[in-house]
Amino acid sequence: MKIYSIMILLVGFFIACDPPANQNHLADWAGQPVNLDHLKTERDSFIMVNPSGDKVGGMIWEKHRNGNRYVHNDVSYFDDGSVYEEASFLFSLDPLTIDSIITDMKTPAATMSIRFGMQGKRISGPVQMKRDTNARMIAVDSVLQFDMAREEIYSLIHCLQLESFKEMKLKVLNPLGLAIADASIKFVGKESLTTNYGSYETFKLDLNGGGIIPDNIIWIQDKPRKIIKVKVREPELEIVLAKTSSLD
Repeated sequence: MKIYSIMILLVGFFIACDPPANQNHLADWAGQPVNLDHLKTERDSFIMVNPSGDKVGGMIWEKHRNGNRYVHNDVSYFDDGSVYEEASFLFSLDPLTIDSIITDMKTPAATMSIRFGMQGKRISGPVQMKRDTNARMIAVDSVLQFDMAREEIYSLIHCLQLESFKEMKLKVLNPLGLAIADASIKFVGKESLTTNYGSYETFKLDLNGGGIIPDNIIWIQDKPRKIIKVKVREPELEIVLAKTSSLD
């Protein structure tokens, strides 16, 4: 009887200590709960099309999750060579913070390189610009009042609890110029979306950039949770997911 009682206690202990199988990894993002289980290691390939439906560019996101770290790498380009950009954003997940923003942008006439470390509201690091033979370096070390950097939006917006999400108003930092946007993200509705690459059940969101960052309409697939399409209002473009592939 004593051994039987000990076994009951042991079984009860392990059941109590074992987390539920479907427990979500929730974090706070500018006052909104986000489910970090939606952050995956994978590659998303997008195409950019103009209002006539012609391909004018592309974008590749390579996303790496490793323990408490998440890295979102972004390559964006126009086919005519007018813009080519490589960027990398490093996040810590517990607590959820953006730790660095690295951007290299090239146009036929100029280049810009940003290497920002992020510590709370403090942004520090060099900005290097070159146009023709003229080069300039600016050392940034500023404390600014913002809720998130622009780069966080496209890295994390799909992690919002969209089943109950209505609206969030926030101050968004645009690292290009260190301007702060009075922005908002609103839930528009659920929508069945068909593109050239598939049909999806989506949540539709409206991002208003307050005149500082681009206004976008964003369609996010329900399962698996990911951005399927972004409509840019100026210049008028659609960015459409063409393929998701493994990085393993």
